[in-house]
Amino acid sequence: QFLPDGSGRVLDMGAGSGRATLMILQTRPKTTVVALDIYSGYWGISDHTPERLKRNVAAAGVASRVEVQVADMRELPFPDASFDGIVSSFAIDHLRRDDVTRALREAARVLRPGGQILIMNLNLDGWIRVALPALPGHGYFGREQDTTRWRSALTEAGFDVIEQGTQPGTNYFLGQKRHVG
Repeated sequence: QFLPDGSGRVLDMGAGSGRATLMILQTRPKTTVVALDIYSGYWGISDHTPERLKRNVAAAGVASRVEVQVADMRELPFPDASFDGIVSSFAIDHLRRDDVTRALREAARVLRPGGQILIMNLNLDGWIRVALPALPGHGYFGREQDTTRWRSALTEAGFDVIEQGTQPGTNYFLGQKRHVG
């Protein structure tokens, strides 16, 4: 249900090597993506650089529809209401609780009213516990990803959660920015 008309300007918050950027560009052929990442530190990706993302989108043939921006999702360098959609795939849950709040408020600020946000984060289910038993760096709400708290965080930032669910290893939340007034 994310961007069902298949078009718009999308921000990928915490783009890394471009997995979610490619997902959007390949399934929504009339979109453009701004792939944003702080590109510092190790987040499970070797060669964690903008150049790696650029090589990946070039290999997929979609480089003309991507802009790479080095910046922090807690302080987005974009004007208000400048995106139709936002995706954060296994990135925002690396942040501390206060920083998640800041990042979600920034997302609400740069998203146009009625725009959508899709957050995918780690679900520490049985599959993940077997596949990745010693997984550091995830768990905004401790060892368990508490879906109630994620819903509250999205709601407090100005989103209505219109869908949530799980897939093996993944919790996802699809939100829509409320219209003001």
